[in-house]
Amino acid sequence: MVPSLEDGDLLVTKCTDQLNIEDLVILRLPGYGYVVKRIKSLSPNSMILKADNLSQDSSLCGVPIALEKVDSKVWFRVRILNWKRLCKVFVTFPRRFKQWIIGLPFLV
Repeated sequence: MVPSLEDGDLLVTKCTDQLNIEDLVILRLPGYGYVVKRIKSLSPNSMILKADNLSQDSSLCGVPIALEKVDSKVWFRVRILNWKRLCKVFVTFPRRFKQWIIGLPFLV
């Protein structure tokens, strides 16, 4: 679901029967597990999904899926600092801090 969602994002969901076009939904599908997709179109008994990442195709997109498969609707997301970035900060910060302390004229 990149660019809308990234690895490590926390999704806050709510169970609801009110679904709209362009909503992000979490589906529980046999053989796939939990899947997050966007609703492209709705009918009374089914929906057609689409992916936000246009460079990758999904076998779930463009085919009718029963509304009973919807587990919940994404209410909002919380972007948590990416673990790779966080590790990089903790690895490079002590080195930079040490260089900064050595470079201070009043501590020499």
